[in-house]
Parts: sequence; C-alpha cells; structure tokens
Amino acid sequence: MSDFDWLAQGVGILASAIVIFSFSQKSDNRFKVFLIAGAFAFAFHYILMGALAAAFVAVVNGIRSFCSIKFHGSDKIMIAFILFYISSIFFVYERPYDLLPVFSGVLSTFALYKLQGIKMRVSFFFAESSWLVFSILINSIGGIITNVFVLATNSITTYRLVRDSKNETHR
Repeated sequence: MSDFDWLAQGVGILASAIVIFSFSQKSDNRFKVFLIAGAFAFAFHYILMGALAAAFVAVVNGIRSFCSIKFHGSDKIMIAFILFYISSIFFVYERPYDLLPVFSGVLSTFALYKLQGIKMRVSFFFAESSWLVFSILINSIGGIITNVFVLATNSITTYRLVRDSKNETHR
C-alpha cells in the first residue's frame, strides 16, 4: 500500500470507531450526533478511496441525520432527502454497486424520520448490510470493520431495547 492508501484506510478506521460508538447509544439523539460525526469522517475516507458516490451519500447522510434531530417526523423533509438520494444517482453514479449506498440512504432516511427505538435500529440493520457489500467491493477496511461491528452492536442494542421494554411492562 502507498502512503496515500494508508492514509485513506486510517481515516476509514477512525470513522469506523465513531460510527460503532454511535450504534451503542440507547438515546436516539446521542445516536444521531455520533452518526453525524461518523458520516463526515467516512465522506473524507471515501474521497481518499476515489469512491465519490459513497462520499456524496455520506455527506448527505450527515446533513440528514442532523436535520432528523430537529425535524423528526417531518414528511416533507424526509421526502426531500429521499428524492435527493434518488436524483443523485444521475450525478454520482459510476458503477452498479454505487446504488448500494443510495439504497441505504433511502432506507435509513425513512428510519431516522419516521421510526424510533427498535424499529429504527432494525431498519438500520438492512441499511448497514448494503454498506457492508459496498465496502467489500471497494476494499474499504474501515467500512468493512464498521459494517460488521455495527451490525453486531446494533443487534445487541436492539436486544437491550427489547429486554428493557419487556422489563417495563412487567413492573
């Protein structure tokens, strides 16, 4: 690997740590704040990797996550982001697998704006699965690490939320 490749992969690993930490949060707002930071770190990583479609989606993901804190439940904003993702295909599409981050963006947008708790995290499970396939295809070490750990961490957090909700109903 050249020095540039090491830099790109190092930024991806740092981004990975931020995103993994976000999925361990039980608070929806803390989850979203760390998700924003991770999205921008991954955007830089994808620029260094030459994956411009993924970088574009990551930047939009960060903006979208920020907006979801202020405008959770807003159908107009959610639809605007979904249409933005879909229309972005015409500007950033290079390879068929560039559609995977776009699919993830659409699904996770719906989850961030319309879902909470367990349902939001289940939707993120499917969104992260598409990022995992993308990361494998472009050989993004940070992306692969992130997606594997996020899938595992998100599953554990979802289990904790299910367990907590069952404990509350038995009180």
